[in-house]
Amino acid sequence: MNNLYIKPLLLIVLFVSLSNSLLAQTATVIHPTTTVSNDGSITVSWTVGGLKRVVLNGVAQSNNLLSFTGLGVGGYTLLYQVPKGNSGNWKDSSAETVTLVAGALVDACVSSGNTDYDTSITLVDFNTINNDTSYDIPKSSGYNDYTSLSTDLMLGAAYDLSVNLNTDGNYKVYAVAWIDWNRDGDFNDSGETIPLGSSQDVTDGLTSGSPYSITVPSGAILGNSRMRVSAKWNFDPTSCETDFDGEVEDYSINVISNSSPTITSFSPANACSIPGQEVTITGTNLTGATTLEFNGVAATITTNTATQIKANLPVLATSGTISVTTPDGTVTSAQSFTVNPLPAEAGNITGTDIVLPGDTNSYVCASIADATSYEWTITGGDATITNNGTQADIDFAPDASPVDRFLTVKGVNACGDGAVSTTFTIYVRPNYACQTTVINWDFDSPDLNGLDWKGYSTVNGWSSSLNNIEIWRNGFLGFTTVDGGQFCELNSIGVNEMWQDMATVPGSKMRWEITYRYRSNSSESIRIMIGAVGSITNIVDISNNNGDGWVTHSGFYTVPAGQTTTQFRIATLTPSGSSGNLIDNIQFYSIEPDIEDPTFDCPLDSDGDGFVVTECVDATSLIVNNIGVTNITDNCTPTDNIVVEYRITNKPTPTSAEALLVNYGDDPAGAATSSDASAYDFPRGESTVTYKITDASGHEATCRFKIRISAKSKPVGIFHE
Repeated sequence: MNNLYIKPLLLIVLFVSLSNSLLAQTATVIHPTTTVSNDGSITVSWTVGGLKRVVLNGVAQSNNLLSFTGLGVGGYTLLYQVPKGNSGNWKDSSAETVTLVAGALVDACVSSGNTDYDTSITLVDFNTINNDTSYDIPKSSGYNDYTSLSTDLMLGAAYDLSVNLNTDGNYKVYAVAWIDWNRDGDFNDSGETIPLGSSQDVTDGLTSGSPYSITVPSGAILGNSRMRVSAKWNFDPTSCETDFDGEVEDYSINVISNSSPTITSFSPANACSIPGQEVTITGTNLTGATTLEFNGVAATITTNTATQIKANLPVLATSGTISVTTPDGTVTSAQSFTVNPLPAEAGNITGTDIVLPGDTNSYVCASIADATSYEWTITGGDATITNNGTQADIDFAPDASPVDRFLTVKGVNACGDGAVSTTFTIYVRPNYACQTTVINWDFDSPDLNGLDWKGYSTVNGWSSSLNNIEIWRNGFLGFTTVDGGQFCELNSIGVNEMWQDMATVPGSKMRWEITYRYRSNSSESIRIMIGAVGSITNIVDISNNNGDGWVTHSGFYTVPAGQTTTQFRIATLTPSGSSGNLIDNIQFYSIEPDIEDPTFDCPLDSDGDGFVVTECVDATSLIVNNIGVTNITDNCTPTDNIVVEYRITNKPTPTSAEALLVNYGDDPAGAATSSDASAYDFPRGESTVTYKITDASGHEATCRFKIRISAKSKPVGIFHE
C-alpha cells in the first residue's frame, strides 16, 4: 500500500465513493467514531444479518470479523463478499473506497538557544533526512524550524540518528533528541528521550553517542510527529529549555504502519531442484517483491500479488528458509523448505583406457552425492556393460573393432538425472601379432638381476642423448609399474632424450602410447616427437593429470609417403636435473589389420636359360624336386596360418581343365603326396608353375617359373670295320 506523507497529524475518513443503498442494506463504515481519529483503523458494521466478509487490499478477514487496524495514510478499497450458495466459495457483492488522511502537527513547548556563542548543531542525519548546516557560522539563530523536512518511519523498524556539533572552541557540548511518539505535545513519556553524548573542540564533529539506533515503538501513533534535537554547552539540554548557550532544531517524522511482508506458508513443502519447478509462497504485504531467495539463492518470480508469490525454484538451491524482500522490508520463513536435489555431477572415471578385443575390464567412479542409482553408457559398439553402481564391468567383444569407445556415468534419483561425468576414452587396440613395433617397449631388458636400479650406456632398442638410460625395478622407492616388470627414469644424469628408429610402411596409420608419471612433483613434463630421421615433429607435451599415479597417454600418427623409417623420440622438458619423469609401456603400431604383402623366396633359374629345371629323360615324365617356395614370412600372420596355392600347366595357353588351382599340399594330378609342386610328375614339354601366397588379411604374393622336360637322344655309335 502507498504510505503518503501528509503533514497534518489526525487521521480522518473521507468517503470518496459511497453507495447509500449498499450501506443501508449490508454494512456501515464506522470511522471515525468521533470527529477525529488517530488509531489508523477501519471498522465495518453490518446492518443486515447473515454471513458476510470484507476483502481489503487482497486480504480477506475471517467471517464477520470486520476490523482493519494499523493502516497508514492512503486510499483503501473495501470489497464486500457473500457466500456463493453452499459451495464454500465467496462472490463479490459491492465495493467502496475510503481514504485515510492526516490533520495538523501537534504543537510543542518552546525551546531555543541564544546567539551569544556559535555553539550549534551542524548536521542531523536520520533515515532520509540529511540536514547539513555547518555553513551557518556565525550561527544565525538559537532555534530553527525544519518541520518541513520529514521522513517515514515504520512501526517496529530500527533507524540510526547521527548528530554533528560545533563546540565553538575547546569546550564540551552535549546533545539530546526527543520524538513525540504518542503525539501528545510533550516529550515526557517513556522512550521519547534519545541521549546523543557529547563533542569537544570541533567545528563539525560527531557526538560520542552517534549513531544512535532508534526502534520505532509498536505503540507509536501513526502519522506525523515532532522530533526535536538540542545542543548545549557543558550540560545536557532539556526539551523545553530557553536562552542557553546552544541551539534547538525541530523536524517532522511520519510513523507508518508496518507493511513489512510476512510468510504464512509455502507449497509444496519440498520439491526437486529441476528447471521449471514452481513454488507458491503465501503471506501478506508481498506486493512489489524485489527478491525471493531459497536459502540465499535468488529465484525467478513469475507471479506477485499482495498475498501470494509464485517462483521457480533455483536449480542450485539447497534446503533452508525462504526470504522475501519488498520495498517495505524483508521477511524470512519460520519453517525450512526442503530441496530434493538432483544427483551431483559425476566425477572422473578411472580404469584401463587401452584394451584388447575379448578383454573384460572394470571402471570406477567416486560415489555421487544424492544419487540412488548409477547409469553407465558406452558408445562405439562391441561392448557390454554390467552395472554395479559405482563400478561398471565392461566386456569387449572378441571381434571388437580397433576404434575409440566413449564411457560416461551419471547419478540418478527420483528427481531425475545428474550431470554426466567427463568422457573416458577407451581404445580397443588391434588384436594382431604385428601390433607392437617398439623394441624393448617395457624396459624389461636388460634384467637388473636383483638391483634396485642401474644406468646403462645402451639399452636394447633405445638410443640416448646422454648415452645413459636409467632402469628401475618394479617397487623401487614405492613406484609400482603397470606391467609388473621394470621401467625407465628419463632424467638419468640430467635433461635427456631417448629414441628408437622403426621400419614403417608409408601411408599406414599408427597409434602411439606411453605410460607416464612424475617422480617427485607435478612440474615434471616430457615431449613426444615422431617423424623421419633428421626431420622430427613435436607431437604433444605431457605432464601428469592424475595426481601421482601412472597415466597412459596416446594419439595417432600417419606415416607420410616415402617414409619407410620413422623415429619415435621422447625428450625431457622439466626438470633440468637428474631426478624425474618415469615412463613405461611405449607402443607404436599400425591400427590397420595388415597393409603389407607376405614375402617368400621363389626357385631360381640358376643357369639363366629361362627354366628352373631343364631335364632330358628316357621316360615320358619326371618328378622334379626342390621347386617349392621357401622362407615364407609376413609382418602379421604366423607362417602356419599362411595359405600357399600353386598352378601347373604344360601348355603356354592351358585349357581350363589343365589350369588347376589347388591348396598347398594337394596334388593337381591326383598322384603326388608331397607338400608342394615337387610331387607333381611333370610330362615332357614345357610346364609353367605359379605359386600364390595369401596371408590372414588377404594380401597376396606370387612367383612363376618354367620347367622343361625333353627326351634323351640315342647315343651315336662309331663302328669300325
